[in-house]
Amino acid sequence: MPYLRLLFLVFMMAVLLVSCSQTTPTPLATPTPPLSPQARAYLTAVLGIMQQHSVNRKKINWTTLRQQAFALADGAKTPADTYPAIESALELLGDHHSFFLDPQAAKQLEAAKITSDEQPHGQLLAHDIGYLLLPHFPGQQQQDEKQYALLAQNVIRQADQAGACGWIVDLRNNNGGNMWPMLNSVGPLLGEGVAGSFVDPDGVKQPFAYRDGQAQLAGSTLIGVENPYHLKHPLPPIAVLTSPFTASSGKAIVVAFHGRPHARSFGKPTAGVPTANDSFTLSDGAVLVLTVALDADRTGHTYNSAIAPDQTVPVDMSQIGRTGDLGIEAATNWLHGQEGCRG
Repeated sequence: MPYLRLLFLVFMMAVLLVSCSQTTPTPLATPTPPLSPQARAYLTAVLGIMQQHSVNRKKINWTTLRQQAFALADGAKTPADTYPAIESALELLGDHHSFFLDPQAAKQLEAAKITSDEQPHGQLLAHDIGYLLLPHFPGQQQQDEKQYALLAQNVIRQADQAGACGWIVDLRNNNGGNMWPMLNSVGPLLGEGVAGSFVDPDGVKQPFAYRDGQAQLAGSTLIGVENPYHLKHPLPPIAVLTSPFTASSGKAIVVAFHGRPHARSFGKPTAGVPTANDSFTLSDGAVLVLTVALDADRTGHTYNSAIAPDQTVPVDMSQIGRTGDLGIEAATNWLHGQEGCRG
C-alpha cells in the first residue's frame, strides 16, 4: 500500500510538471525594427566612401564589414543613430588614423582659432643656430593659415638675417592638424620643389611641394604667403627633432625633410605610420576623416611603421626649448660639424 501511494504521488508530480510546462508560455524576443530608409541610405553612402577611398580598401572583406555595420545599426531611425556603426567600421579599417566628427564637432573644428600656444616661434640660439618650433595647427580658417605661416617665416627671416648658419626644426610636440600651413612655414628651410608625395593603394602619386611661398598638392596651390622669405644661403644644414608625440601632419613634415641634402633627425620615433587623410562632408553636416594614402618622401620611400630618427636622443617634453634640452644639444653638436657652421 505505501508503494502504491508513492507511485500515485510520483504520477501527480509528473502531471503537475507537464501542466506547468503547457500553461506557462515561453517569453518571445521582441524583434528589432529594421533600419529606416533614411538611416539605411546614410550608412550605405558612408560605407561606399570608405570602400572607394580607404588606404586599406584592398585588404578589407567589404561584405563582412558591411554586414557587421548594418547589424550594429539595427533599429536606426536617423543618420545620428548610425554613428556608432560608422565608428566601429572605421576601427575595422585598421589604419589607426581615420576618425568621425558629428555635425557639432565638425562645426567646432571649422571655427577653431589657433591660440598663442599653437603659434610658431623661435630664435637665434648660441653659436648661430636658428631654432623654429612648429606646433600643430588645428584650424581651417584661411586667415589663420596665412598668419601661422607668416609667423614662422618671420622667425626664419630674423634668425637668417642675424647670421644663422644651420637650423633646428622642432616637431616634438606637433601632433598634426592642417598640414599646408606647416609646409608653407618651413618652405624657406625645406627648399624649392617637390618634398614628397601621397601614394594611394593603386600606386597613384600626388606630389606635395613648396614653390616661391606656395604649398602645393599635385601642382595646385593650397596656401600661399605674400613676399615669402628666401634664405641668404639656400639648403643650409637642418636638424629635425621628433618624439612619440609627433603625429599625423607633423609626421608629414618629418617626411618632407627625409632625403633632403644636409638634413638629419634626432629624438625618438614618431607616432604610428605616416599616412594622409582626406575629409568627406556628409548629408547631415558630419565629417568622415578618412586615411586615403601613404606618405612617401622625395626619394619615393613609403613607411609601414613609425619614423625612426637618424640619431636616438631621450625626449623630456617638459624641457623642450629650455636649458639642458638634450635634443637641442645633440642637434647643435651635429650642426657645428657641418659645412658653414664649423668654427
